[in-house]
Amino acid sequence: MKRAGNRPLYTIEPETRGSMENNTVKYQISEARKRLPEIYDQVVTGRVVTLTRRDKTRILVVPEKYEALSSRKRDYVKCLSLMIAEKLLPNAEPDFLDPQVAEFERLSLDQLKALLDVSSLPMDTDLRSRLIAVVGEECITRLEKRYKISSQIHEAQIEGLYEASEHMTGLIEP
Repeated sequence: MKRAGNRPLYTIEPETRGSMENNTVKYQISEARKRLPEIYDQVVTGRVVTLTRRDKTRILVVPEKYEALSSRKRDYVKCLSLMIAEKLLPNAEPDFLDPQVAEFERLSLDQLKALLDVSSLPMDTDLRSRLIAVVGEECITRLEKRYKISSQIHEAQIEGLYEASEHMTGLIEP
């Protein structure tokens, strides 16, 4: 890996290695200019790309739901709601994600800003208490339930124990 002074020009975040969809790649802006085609390919294949200057994040490029995020018809609250829901429910199917996005869209910008403090679920009790004070207990409880259920479904899919078509039709045999 090339270096500029003490800073690497790009890195793959170690905590997200293993799943191509969840990898985060960081580039210094100076290096990103030279590697735009490579960065484009990474985003198209599902990676999140962070562009930094002086070790501070300046730009975040996310691949999922590009059309919704880039549409001129979508407003800031809708885009932010989508990004927060996808961040907090990373393995959720659309039937879990869409209602969460709709619920977030009903929140104010200050309430959405408070949700940005959540890096992942489950959250610690102090953060949960602060969020309940800002967002409301019903919203946080539904978010946590959706996370729990979607995580269980995801684990079952990985183990080959869950088929969405069986679940939807109610034809799961004993």
